[in-house]
Amino acid sequence: MEISWTGIAIGDKDAYSNAYRKLYERFYNYGVKLVQDSGLVEDVIQEVLMMLWTNREGLPSIKNPDGYYYVLFRRALSKRAEALAKTRSLDTAGFDPEFPADVFMIRRETDTAVREKLITAINTLSPRQREALFLRFYEGFSYEETAAILGISVKATYKLMARSLLTLRDKVSVPLVYIFFLLKENFC
Repeated sequence: MEISWTGIAIGDKDAYSNAYRKLYERFYNYGVKLVQDSGLVEDVIQEVLMMLWTNREGLPSIKNPDGYYYVLFRRALSKRAEALAKTRSLDTAGFDPEFPADVFMIRRETDTAVREKLITAINTLSPRQREALFLRFYEGFSYEETAAILGISVKATYKLMARSLLTLRDKVSVPLVYIFFLLKENFC
């Protein structure tokens, strides 16, 4: 189900309802990897999705609404988490996802040892590298969209991804093309 940004912009409540359901699920999956407080994630999702409806007339001027709302969600979640961290000890220092095992289900003929090496290797990457991989391969964002969400330049995103993939290649000891294939197959 594709999001009808034009439908939302003209006030189509069905288009908004469909977008709400789709974005809620995507934002939730992303948000709980950024912070471990699901209640906080849900609150921020509500705020961002309400902003989508209240500011719908401005949608036609946004070149990439999908990426724009991801950035908006990430920033709002970060601000709320920082505010909460001041009042209670909430660890939001970095993106430290634990990718679920089913994300790494590789075709049956793939060797279990390679799969285990890949999981171990991903867990050795920096939180920023894991976040970039998550956005690029799990969410399917382009390098430009990933850069916008992370708040870095496109060039820096390419470097971050290259370093991540080279580290994975070295730790898993398989060709880079194979690493790329495994990530593409398992995150999409």
